[in-house]
Amino acid sequence: MKIELTPENSAGIAKYSKLIGWTETDLVNCLLTETLELFADLSRGSLESFLGSIYYPDRASAERVLARVAEIVRTQYKGNLPTSYHGEVREYPDGRFYVTVE
Repeated sequence: MKIELTPENSAGIAKYSKLIGWTETDLVNCLLTETLELFADLSRGSLESFLGSIYYPDRASAERVLARVAEIVRTQYKGNLPTSYHGEVREYPDGRFYVTVE
């Protein structure tokens, strides 16, 4: 797998890896490991927060994410969605899609 970083992210990785004496690869892997561990712990809400803060290129992707968030909430509530749960996919004028959950 090859991942291309933006120039800003690449510069930041280079700056901070030099500061702490790590390789750039080690720093990126450490940052990703911490983030992915937060996502894996469904009791923290980190994954849902992230998924609700980004845009999606198409409705199908947003609907897939909304279904996953509902599944996470169901798990947290022992198989049931709370009666107050409301989730929807919204399309903005720029053509991007967002997921909102309350």
